[in-house]
This record gives sequence, structure tokens and C-alpha cells, in this order.
Amino acid sequence: MLKIALTVAGSDSGGGAGMQADIKTFSAHGVFGCSVITAITSQNTFELRDIYPLPPKIISSQLKAVLSDFKLAAAKIGMLFNAEIMKEVFQKLKDAKFPIVVDPILSTGTGYSLILKNDLEYFKKVIVPMSYLITPNLPEAEAISGIKIRSTDELMDAANTLLDMGAANVIIKGGHSTKSKGITDFLLTRERRVIRFKKERTRTNSLHGLGCNFSAAITAELARKIPLEQACHLANEYIFSGMTNSIQVGKGASVVDPILTLNSNSDRFLVLKELETAVSYIESIENFGFLIPETSSNLAYAIGHPTGLSDVAAVEGRIARVGNRSKAVGRIHFGASKHVGSSVLSYMKVHPHFRSAINLRYDQKILGICKKKFKVSSYDRQVEPRDKKETEGMSISWGIDMALQINPKADVIYHLGDIGKEAMILVFDTNPSPLVRKVNNILVAYLEKSA
Repeated sequence: MLKIALTVAGSDSGGGAGMQADIKTFSAHGVFGCSVITAITSQNTFELRDIYPLPPKIISSQLKAVLSDFKLAAAKIGMLFNAEIMKEVFQKLKDAKFPIVVDPILSTGTGYSLILKNDLEYFKKVIVPMSYLITPNLPEAEAISGIKIRSTDELMDAANTLLDMGAANVIIKGGHSTKSKGITDFLLTRERRVIRFKKERTRTNSLHGLGCNFSAAITAELARKIPLEQACHLANEYIFSGMTNSIQVGKGASVVDPILTLNSNSDRFLVLKELETAVSYIESIENFGFLIPETSSNLAYAIGHPTGLSDVAAVEGRIARVGNRSKAVGRIHFGASKHVGSSVLSYMKVHPHFRSAINLRYDQKILGICKKKFKVSSYDRQVEPRDKKETEGMSISWGIDMALQINPKADVIYHLGDIGKEAMILVFDTNPSPLVRKVNNILVAYLEKSA
């Protein structure tokens, strides 16, 4: 049965935080999201320009509309700008039978205040005790508890203070700590049990909306009846993935794309299926073996937004020549090709929609056909800088970059080899289907020339 969760939050016109981020995160977790907007903010990835807190009666009306119709499984409370808004939210949700996650939004990631300073005491008194879980970062935990956090002991003192204020459970996020290379989130349960969630720090530049996505992910997991500790763990994994694959959509901080995981998983499935079809077709082509180099061929295909070789699928063990035909040596999976996979990643920096490539045997006839039918460029491995040669994986990137500087529109790139390196032709296209047709046209023309 579809679970329903509510977010009570401000609206972020930039879409990276607030209600917009919450709804996207709910959807990414298979949870239907309802919303009650508490304030309208004019903000983007680097500044907050204005805040318009909605009249309490409008907030009350939204809450009545949602609560009278939907069977909520969990709720998240985010931005509550002033005491009047807090009072309305408290009155409508104080008797809730579902878990409430309180994300104490005191300021934006860009440093602007999102709560009236004089109303923080009311927040402590009324909103904190409503929380099944409260999710402050270090500065928020300090502001609410009144404890300066400079050590783990002081962090635990702050967490215990929040429990003493009435919160059922508290998780203090460690992303603001600069004393460690890693990030540790501390969950303190109502039984005063401490659970640590540790991750490596993946980046140093700022991220907008990270806290919103994290608390929304926990809310979604709780709505799905996942136990608290596991819900926090899953949300932690979700956010770590989002941090690793954050995107730059504006001029300021990067944002987490809550739908990225869904899109990536779907994309990876389609990549494998299309590649499997293309490899089978190659194996069925008579005389395809004439195009295969001594070191064998490989056919690679990347997802739409790859971050490395683990996002490029290819044939394990490559495609070998068997007589005049070809045969895939192993299974198709991600990360199976370093050479052709690196070529795709480098090519996509200039042409993001060209996600597939295959390497062919260097032959004057084959190259001549390519020059007649396609746009061709090349690079010279003998002039490759020494530091590139000595760094694993840099030769291909350097070569593709050089070739595209010569002819940015080239969809065929070749090199004449070097000591211990076979000369090679690389053919690129948007996906395996047109790529295989392109290569088959090369083969037909080659066989005609050789007849």
C-alpha cells in the first residue's frame, strides 16, 4: 500500500531545499508527498533575497485540508519562521499518531536566518517536544541546546539536552565538523543508546539543501515502517550517494538531485540491455573479425551522467576475433573496459550525448573509408607528455582531448601507436545501435574494396 508523508516547510524558489526538495525525496523513496507551505522564500544557490511568512490562518487551512483527507504515515517539520506559525503547526499536529521528524531550519546553507531570533525559545518549548526525531547539524544543536560543541563529549551533552527538552530521539549531523577527514552522525535514542554513522568526506565545496534531503529521507523511511536506526542508516547512504553525485545548477552551491538514484538505476538497466543487443548483433555479422585489432575490440556504453569507469558498461575480456567472426569473451557489466571506457568518458566532456564507442583495427583502407564517411581526427602518442604516460589512465584522456581540439566535430579518432602500443581507430556515437550500424557500413565498404 502506498505510504503518504507530509512536509511542513518553506518554499525554495531555487528548488534545491525546502518543500521542493522534500517532495522530490519522498518520491524517490516511493512515498506520496503532501505539503504545507509555511513561508515563501526568494532564494537561489548563493543568496536569499526575501522571506514572506504565510499568514497563520493560511497555514492552518492547509493543515486542515491535508489532515481531513490523507492517512499520513509520517511528517516532517522544516522551516517555521516565527512563533505564530509554530503555534498553528503545534495545534494541528500535537495529537498526531504518526512519527514527526523535526529538522530545525535556523538558517540557509548560504548563511541567511530562517527563524526570528526571539522566537527560538518558543521553538524549544513547543516544537522540540513534538519530535519523534530531531535532526540538527552542529550549529543548530549548539543554538538549541546552548552548549558549545568542541568535542564528542560536548556533542553528546547537547544531544542529551535535546532529549531532556522532550525530543524522543536525536541525530546530530557531523558534516560541519572540520576536525576529521570523515563525517560521523550521532544518533541518540530515547533509551540513551548511541549509534554512529560514519562516512568519508567526499567534497569540500558547499551543498544546498543537504539537511532537507536527509531529514526527508528519514521521514520517508519511517513512513514505510522502517525502524528508526535502519531509517537513519538508509538516509545516510542516500545522502552520501547524493553528495558524491551532486550537481551544479546555479552560480553558487551545488545541490543534491533526489531523483538521481532512480534515474541512474533505470539508466544502468537500459544501458546493459542496449549493449547486450548490440554485442549480439556484432557476433551475428559475418566477417566482422576483419575489423578487430590484435588486442581485441570492446564496445562501451555510459549512463547519461557518468562519474567514472564504474558508470561505463562494456564486455569483460573484450570482443575477440574467432575466424572471420567475433565473439564476446565474457559478460557485460559496468567497469569492464579501461581503454574504450576512458575514451567514452573523455569524449563525453565535449559531446555529452555521445555515450558509446568501439575500437577497431588500424588499417589504411579502414581509415580511408572513415575519412570519406565521417569526421575524423587523430593524436600522436609519441608526443604525449611524460607525466601523462606515467599516470595510469591519463593517456586516453589526453589523446581524445588533443584530437577534439584539432577537430571538435570528429566522431572517429585514431592514433598510430607507440612502443608497445598498437595503432587504433575509435568510433563514437550516441548509443550502441547507431554505432553498430556505422561500423557495419565501414565493414561493407571494406569488404567491397578488398574484393
